[in-house]
Amino acid sequence: MAKVVVVDFEGLCSADMYPINALIDLLYLQRYMLSESFLVQAVKADTRVAMPKINQMELNAIPVPVPPLAEQRRIVAKVAQLIALVDELETQLAASRATAKNLLSALVAELTAA
Repeated sequence: MAKVVVVDFEGLCSADMYPINALIDLLYLQRYMLSESFLVQAVKADTRVAMPKINQMELNAIPVPVPPLAEQRRIVAKVAQLIALVDELETQLAASRATAKNLLSALVAELTAA
């Protein structure tokens, strides 16, 4: 569950993977299959407790909202933009925390030296 990959080659897959011949934008389908909405539906179909898994028939039965192709591509682009923004903010937050830690260390050193 929550594992989806888009490949750009012909190949083989294991019994635990299902190839999907998508008739919509691949990246849109990938994003949707990683969404909370899809995962909630997939978990409802899961009957295993120890290791979550869904069979291909149950997977194929999950409805996928399909907007026009241009909208699918717009959604994919917007999600990519938002993910990049989150990554940038996480980097800035880590840098801010490192700066705060250094400032705290310098302040403690200054106060204990006096």
